[in-house]
Amino acid sequence: MKIEDKKIKVKILPNEEKIIEVNYKSKIEDLLKDNLCETEFTKIIAARVNNQVKSLQTNIVSDCDVEPITYSDKDGYKIYMRTVKLVLFLAMRELYKDLKVELCNTIDSKSYFICHNFEFTDKMAENLALKMQEIINKNLRITKENMSFEEAYAIYEFQQDEEKLDNMEIKIKANVSMCEVDGIYASMHGIVAPTTGYIKNFGIKKFRKGFVLIYSSIEDEEKIDLDVKENKVFDVFEEFNGYADEMGVQTISDLNQKIIDGSIKNIIQTSEQIQERKLDEITEQIEKRQDVKVVLISGPSCSGKTTFAKRLSNKLRQIGKEPLAISMDNYFKERVDTPKLPNGDYDFETVDALDLELFNNHMQKLLTGETICVPNFNFYTGKKEYLNDFARLNENTIIILEGIHALNPSVTKSISEDLKYKIYIAPMTTLNMDEFSKVSTTDTRVLRRIVRDYRTRGHSVEATLNMWPNITVGENKYIYPFINRADYIFNTSLVYEVAVMSIYAKPVLLQVSTESKNYSEARRLYNFLSNFLTADERMVPQDSLFREFIG
Repeated sequence: MKIEDKKIKVKILPNEEKIIEVNYKSKIEDLLKDNLCETEFTKIIAARVNNQVKSLQTNIVSDCDVEPITYSDKDGYKIYMRTVKLVLFLAMRELYKDLKVELCNTIDSKSYFICHNFEFTDKMAENLALKMQEIINKNLRITKENMSFEEAYAIYEFQQDEEKLDNMEIKIKANVSMCEVDGIYASMHGIVAPTTGYIKNFGIKKFRKGFVLIYSSIEDEEKIDLDVKENKVFDVFEEFNGYADEMGVQTISDLNQKIIDGSIKNIIQTSEQIQERKLDEITEQIEKRQDVKVVLISGPSCSGKTTFAKRLSNKLRQIGKEPLAISMDNYFKERVDTPKLPNGDYDFETVDALDLELFNNHMQKLLTGETICVPNFNFYTGKKEYLNDFARLNENTIIILEGIHALNPSVTKSISEDLKYKIYIAPMTTLNMDEFSKVSTTDTRVLRRIVRDYRTRGHSVEATLNMWPNITVGENKYIYPFINRADYIFNTSLVYEVAVMSIYAKPVLLQVSTESKNYSEARRLYNFLSNFLTADERMVPQDSLFREFIG
């Protein structure tokens, strides 16, 4: 029997009882179309095949479980967003081929683009939206194929995509994944929808020097928020994009080139110097505000809050202040009083997990000159311990309060606003994969967490990836709504860090079994890291914030 005659056994999840036999190299799309009703099938944008996310165009070559992915699935939503950007590329190519844009960042289902060579207008936004809708209405087929570097280079040369040619000159992969739509080719990192007609909703609005591409809500594809507001985080992204331009490291290819030509050491030094200058700026602002007695530091998981607080404390000592560092984690409620999630697990992300009565009582006592005994929360016993860690303020003391809820006004209600200096910190990556794809800030944090937890806490990749969804939910509810209250936003991302992180992350990512529900995510992160050449970690300064994660 030839392999072409082989029959493949497939289970379509969640119905594991029914086994379907299909021909070798049958497409997932045909399998689902033949075995699901039309209303079910039209909602499917991709599928997990043995826990790995696959395009509907993928051939089935061995026995497998197939789980349909819809728009509201986390992976499905990413595919939708990626497809919207592909349609934007097609519309721009037809209307404004010479327009040079750069993805600045994505915040709250909105991607912010900067235009470098045109004064973008409201009329241009209107024209692009109309052209995109026209492409969507045509329901054009999107095909994806792997081709040789040489073939992809020839296509971009023919399409006169000079910027992509520059990015490909030092491509480290032998093959390039390309999307083709109606004779036009584009490089999109990741899976896209089968056709342009899968997009149900989007928006485009002029914003500053460019425009905003607006996506539907992940909860409801019919719901879209067209209100574009100013955001302090955008200012930081824009500023650091400028630094990346000055260093000549705008893309992964640029970073790889710096590693090849030996100038990566200068990039590392410059990146660290920028962070040092930003610390100096914060210190100067605190010094000017002589009434500041409490510095609040908040940020999502793996932002580097611990190292940042230490480095800021050192800066404050240099101007004659006496920092008193207090971690808000020490004010957790006793484990028996900790709120629980619907599944019965303890919810350590909620603000209600903190003993706010004790915390505010201690803050009031400190600010009125009294002495307190700072608790130490024992995470093994789930109880606060008092280890004679007494604290009292003097004239030069500044309390450094670090915790995910630090910017929430209800948490520090006992402290007068004029006594507070509020800092939000997070890694905000500026490195582009291409003009429509950016290195994800979330991916940066996940990789930091995976490496740190494996190195210092003995946690497996599985354990870290299992807890990450609840961490994300907590951040969306308890951190991000308060960002604009910050007096200063500090970017802890370093443009070189993924090239170093790759050394530590890739081996542990390979430990995830193909049978794990996290296999697809681990494989995606591994493939992402494969775009980077590695940089020697010995070039990273010992006092770098990045050392908190790699040691």
